[in-house]
Amino acid sequence: MPGNAKGRFLVVVLMIMLSVGIPLQTSEENADSLMLKLATAKDDTAKVNILLKLVNLYMDSDVKRAESYISTALSISRQSHYQEGIANSYYMKACLFKDSDIGLCEELNEQALEYAKKAKDPQILAKIYNLSAIIKLVNNSGDQALEYMRKAVALELTAHQPQDSALPTLIQNIGRFYFVQNKIYLARKYYLQAIEFAKKSKSNRLLTFPYMNLGMMYLQENKPDSGLYYYKLSLDIAHQSKYKRIFPELYNNLADFYLSHHDTLISISYLDSAMRTATANMNYEEKLIALNRLYTVYNNQHKLQAANHYLDQYDKLKDVIYQNRLRHKTDMADLKMKFNKEQMISAQKMRRQKVLLYIFIIFFILMVIIVTMILYINRLKNMQKQMTINNLMEKNVGLKQEIEQKSRELTNNILVLGQRNTLILDVIHRLTNVQNSPPKDLPVKISNVISELRFSLRSDMWELFEKEFLGVHPEFFGNLMKTHPDLTQKERRLCALLRLGLNTKEISDLMHLNNESVIKARTRLRKHFNLTNIDIDLTNYLSRF
Repeated sequence: MPGNAKGRFLVVVLMIMLSVGIPLQTSEENADSLMLKLATAKDDTAKVNILLKLVNLYMDSDVKRAESYISTALSISRQSHYQEGIANSYYMKACLFKDSDIGLCEELNEQALEYAKKAKDPQILAKIYNLSAIIKLVNNSGDQALEYMRKAVALELTAHQPQDSALPTLIQNIGRFYFVQNKIYLARKYYLQAIEFAKKSKSNRLLTFPYMNLGMMYLQENKPDSGLYYYKLSLDIAHQSKYKRIFPELYNNLADFYLSHHDTLISISYLDSAMRTATANMNYEEKLIALNRLYTVYNNQHKLQAANHYLDQYDKLKDVIYQNRLRHKTDMADLKMKFNKEQMISAQKMRRQKVLLYIFIIFFILMVIIVTMILYINRLKNMQKQMTINNLMEKNVGLKQEIEQKSRELTNNILVLGQRNTLILDVIHRLTNVQNSPPKDLPVKISNVISELRFSLRSDMWELFEKEFLGVHPEFFGNLMKTHPDLTQKERRLCALLRLGLNTKEISDLMHLNNESVIKARTRLRKHFNLTNIDIDLTNYLSRF
């Protein structure tokens, strides 16, 4: 390979890695068609993607216009929370500053990476890591650059779409990296992999650069036949796919090869083609190279008129390039100034937001303290209320126990009265039998005893019972009569005894009835209460009153 070809390659390799296949695809759309689509687009996502395609068109020729499209795309993306659009916008802005301010380029690329991770789009991440690799190469960090290149390839593999993939370009970038380091074996390996994936993508354009790189590599290895084969293969594919962008470089490289082999006629033919295609593509750098070589060729042949003609064109174009570079530099300075101003405004906005945040935090802390104090006071009040409730509950428990005690005492008193009356009735029965005996005076005495015993039977027992009962259950009779107002006095007494939980035997003794009479009375009471369900106990029913 000619010496100056490799040197020129080292100069442009970074630019190629950034520009080939990495930005958004623009196909053959021109500015007019994209502007028409932008005017009719209704969806924010579609507007952003069209704007970014316009950025690709003006990235090299009009950086101010490109930046205005980026700013619009970024604004729309933020409003619609389109994370992919934000990531792509920051990536494009980073690409704008790649030649003029590598530090700013890296800062913007980091912002793009932040949003790309949120979007979780591997293709966006891949091209951002590719740009990170370029930044590391510029900063002489080759190992880190290679690491980023491998990350980009791995990400693109996970989202490999044959019809729209940057994978061949990303793989051949690794090949270029090894080629610059003169690791030819590894360079060839990655170039061949790039060709393999390019064929799978069914895009001939993606084949042109790996074939050209292989040609360059074989020429460096002093294998002209293989080198020339791949150069011409790349040129043929470029013609078939109408990929005009690569023509100037290919023609210049072929001319360089034939110049090194002293084949002037073929070399001039390729240089003329390089000039023509470079002019059509506005590729002033390649055109300048072609003019310089044409001047050298004709000057060596002592064809001074032709040599001076190309020298004159060379000088004019060099002035144009200089003016373009100067304008570009001025535009980039303006953009940087605009960016710095935006950063200052953003910083001021952030400071205001921080102040508001601090005020909010202080207000929030005060509110928390106030609410905590209110809750603490309410808690104390609730504790006092709870203590009062507990005291009342303890008193209620005491009253309940007292009522239960009185109920037990009443029951015991009733039982004692019942036993006493039973005893008295028994004595009466016996004395009645003795009364029929013959002794003359005995009947009189016995009659007196009987009278006394009958008198001892307290006629007011039930009155005393009801008084004691009402002391324990003061609302029982009132509630019972509201529900069953037609109860007789005997039924009321039976209800009271049942309320106390007395059994049939105890009730029969108190009411001077036999057990069957008590059972019948209970049955009549159930019918009166309409308790047809045998599962409902009469005593439990009366406990409700």
